[in-house]
Amino acid sequence: VRHVHDVALQMNYYRILMGKHGYPVEKMMVQVFVRGGLDKTAKSYGVTQPTYLVPINPISDRWVRRYFEMKYKKLMDAVESGVMPEVCKPVERWNDRRCKDFCEVNELCPYYQKNYMV
Repeated sequence: VRHVHDVALQMNYYRILMGKHGYPVEKMMVQVFVRGGLDKTAKSYGVTQPTYLVPINPISDRWVRRYFEMKYKKLMDAVESGVMPEVCKPVERWNDRRCKDFCEVNELCPYYQKNYMV
């Protein structure tokens, strides 16, 4: 579960939205593609297939809404004040890989500035 936290939150939000529009969702899965091939290292971690279907468990509607409302409020506060808060929790940073390699606004982030800008 901890490895698909971000995906599970997003998929559950989509589930809620689809339900609101008359499309109830009974089961959620994501297809994961193995990047870089099935070399010896991948196999040592138990990765033996080029793709996997990963089931996503439902999360309480109330919890999903509260999570995204909190993220929205922090974003709006930052936009209005012009000050970027440290909004990402450690689990959201993927051991900082997300910060360094995938965040498009990392140079504005206090966490990134403190830890990676010299």
